[in-house]
Amino acid sequence: MQYETFNLFPKIIFIHNLKFNKNIMKKIDKINFRKIATSSRSESNYILENKIFKDLKEKIMKQFYIYAHDILKYKNNKFKITTSWFTKTLEGEDSVMHNHRNCMFSGVLYLKGEDNKIKIQFWNPYTANFYVAPTEYNLLNSEHQMFKFPKNTLIFFPSEMYHKIETYRSKQERISLAFNIIPIGKFGVEDSTLEI
Repeated sequence: MQYETFNLFPKIIFIHNLKFNKNIMKKIDKINFRKIATSSRSESNYILENKIFKDLKEKIMKQFYIYAHDILKYKNNKFKITTSWFTKTLEGEDSVMHNHRNCMFSGVLYLKGEDNKIKIQFWNPYTANFYVAPTEYNLLNSEHQMFKFPKNTLIFFPSEMYHKIETYRSKQERISLAFNIIPIGKFGVEDSTLEI
């Protein structure tokens, strides 16, 4: 008996190794951080509005348009970064599971940390009412998926996806740049049209 399967309504995570000027780390050293629940974040929520990060912001948006236009086919729209902040995670620290509101896409650029100890975990919000343990986990039956990245990795994902920083297991501090993106201009159809 023949059968077919297909992945219904997948969430697409874009991953790219971004080359950037190493002097950026000297600029980050001058940023003020404040302690939050289990890690630290920059005091500013608009880091990429700072002129010293203009080139970095342009590189990020260039890659984002590959994701939005070429992969997701949102070719009729422009997008902009709204909020952006640095996160600093030390050995033994992590984050709570969360998603990002008031945005369409989110992203992270891993700037510093021990390669392959930089981990992010995404959670499937569509878990079944019954839990039946599979004999082998895969993308079709997992409740969560963890990724390990080397530094310089840039990722984009839909903002509604729940995710968390996995407990960091390295003496070298982990620094990442997180940001949120919205569509701008006119978008939508009929009575769901909006202009930003």
